[in-house]
Amino acid sequence: LKRVRDYRAVDDVTVTSEDDAPQLLKAVTEPAAGKAGTSLQLRLFAKDGNNDLDPQGVFLQDEASGQVLQAQSASEKGAEYLSVAIPLEAGRQPGQYNYRITAVDESGNVRYWKGIYTVVP
Repeated sequence: LKRVRDYRAVDDVTVTSEDDAPQLLKAVTEPAAGKAGTSLQLRLFAKDGNNDLDPQGVFLQDEASGQVLQAQSASEKGAEYLSVAIPLEAGRQPGQYNYRITAVDESGNVRYWKGIYTVVP
């Protein structure tokens, strides 16, 4: 299990077609920066040609903590998106931190997206 978790795949996998594979349109962090001891809400606006991207197939790995978090389906004012809560431990130092998203649709298409969030004092 450790070997699998440590494996760093870098290439997207396309089983059907590029048009059918998940595409990240926008990622928004709410609030824009967080304080240690709180959490950030990451909103992922994605498009999937086959409409078969289930929230259960979208994972965020926080590179600072190593924690893997699963997305949840959400909507606001008619806009549907995926939401991931990123907990910021009480001892987290201020700075910028990386995360990595893995999205696997039901057709087997895999996409990787990277992003940054900010912790303030």
